[in-house]
Formats: sequence, C-alpha cells, structure tokens
Amino acid sequence: MAERKNCMMCTGMGHFDTWSKPCPESSMHKEMDCPLCKGNCYVFGDWKKCETCSGMGGMNTWSKGCLKIDMHWRKTCHMCDGVGYTPVAAYPQVPPSWPMAPPMPVPMPMPHHGQPYVPPPCQVHPVPGPVPVPMPMPIPQAPPGSGHPFEGQWRNAADLHDVSTMVPLGPSKFMMTNPTQSWSPSFCNVTAPSVVTFNEGGLSSLTATINPENNVLTFSNSCQMVRLT
Repeated sequence: MAERKNCMMCTGMGHFDTWSKPCPESSMHKEMDCPLCKGNCYVFGDWKKCETCSGMGGMNTWSKGCLKIDMHWRKTCHMCDGVGYTPVAAYPQVPPSWPMAPPMPVPMPMPHHGQPYVPPPCQVHPVPGPVPVPMPMPIPQAPPGSGHPFEGQWRNAADLHDVSTMVPLGPSKFMMTNPTQSWSPSFCNVTAPSVVTFNEGGLSSLTATINPENNVLTFSNSCQMVRLT
C-alpha cells in the first residue's frame, strides 16, 4: 500500500486563503480546498510538482502559475488538469550503479550443411594515387599524297617554333591546329582555288591566300606562313 504523507501543496493544512496561502479549515479567510488533497491534508504515494504551472494548477493573464482564486486566473493547467502535481511512477527507478544485464548474443548465420559461418575477408581498397590525366584526342590525319595546296605543315615566317598543321577534312574543308598556341583548332572552307576562309575556332573571320610559286600562306591580318612539308 502507498505511504500516507502530508500534502506537499498545502503543507498539510488542506485549504488556501484569499492570498493563495495555505491555511486551516477554521481560517476566516479560507477560499478554496487544496486541489491536490481535496481538503484532507494528506496524500498517498509520491507526487511531482507540475513544471508548467509551478504546482499551482492554473495559469494567469501573463501565463504564470496561479490558483483558481487568483484575480488574474485565466485557465486550468492542461498538463496537471488543475491539480498542480502529477503522480510519480509506482515502480522504482533503476539507479545508474546497478549492473546492467549483458546484451543477448547475436546468432551467427549458418550456411549449407551446418558448417559454422566464416566471415568473408576484408576487401582491400587500392591506395589512392595520382589521378590519371586523360590523353588528348588524336588529330585526324588525311591520307598522304592527296596533293592539295593547303595540306601540310606551315611555319610562321617570324617565329621558327610556331608551326601549324593543315589537315583536310573533305574536298573543300580543312582544320588548322597549332599545339604552341592557345587558340582552339580552326576550321576553314576553300572559297577559291587559292583562298580559304576560317569560320570556326580561334582564327574565325580570317582568310588566307596561298602563293603556289613560293609556298607562302598570307592571312588577312598580314601574318605569313611558309610551307615545311
């Protein structure tokens, strides 16, 4: 049976007066019975003060805990239903010092024929190393001996190391590449027997004219190239 003890809300007096103070039943200022013990002055078991209304059972205009007799009372506390206290669980709490039961062992899966389970070996991950650099795409090469006047390698007349390559892509279309320059490959069309017009790439909007007598390729920006092959 639960232990009998003095009411912790009214300190064993059973009632509250006009100023929300505990008082005995014989007080001339008694206003209400204690919400917890109902005027009996004692309770059974353990009770915990409601944290929402601070053990008063109601809420006032400013959302603070108060008794129902308070002039600023507005509503009943919804957590304790107006009692001010809530009962504590009857079963004892396990102290942290008590030893805990060991966890149940996890059964190991059994493969075929009742043999014990053997975990697979750990996978060996490769050691991270340098990221491989992708190889550049090969430049399409025309079959040798096509004999077109623009086909072959051309060197800048003002720079011995500035060499470009003209590769035919069709009967009247060429691609010019230069690994020493930052511009992208340029594509041109033959617009006259000795004239090409660049319409795509780093040399767009330029034209080039070849002089078959001295194998000099002159661009519209006054740059000249000399045939190497």
